[in-house]
Amino acid sequence: MNPRNPMPRQPWWRTRFMFLVLALPLSAVVAGTTTAVIAIRNADEVIQPQAKQAPERPAVEARNHAATGGKR
Repeated sequence: MNPRNPMPRQPWWRTRFMFLVLALPLSAVVAGTTTAVIAIRNADEVIQPQAKQAPERPAVEARNHAATGGKR
């Protein structure tokens, strides 16, 4: 012990605040990676612009209209 400094110096890994500083960015990286994996594995199918059969046409056009916001 130093008479000027009554508290002994601790290494950086024994400081609780350091774990908070490291844990927050690390949790953001883990959450971003998890989100990217979920998005890549569960990608939506490409919307076909036209129906192949006449009975499907109204449903396909309505789906496309809803997906694109009415833009053609």
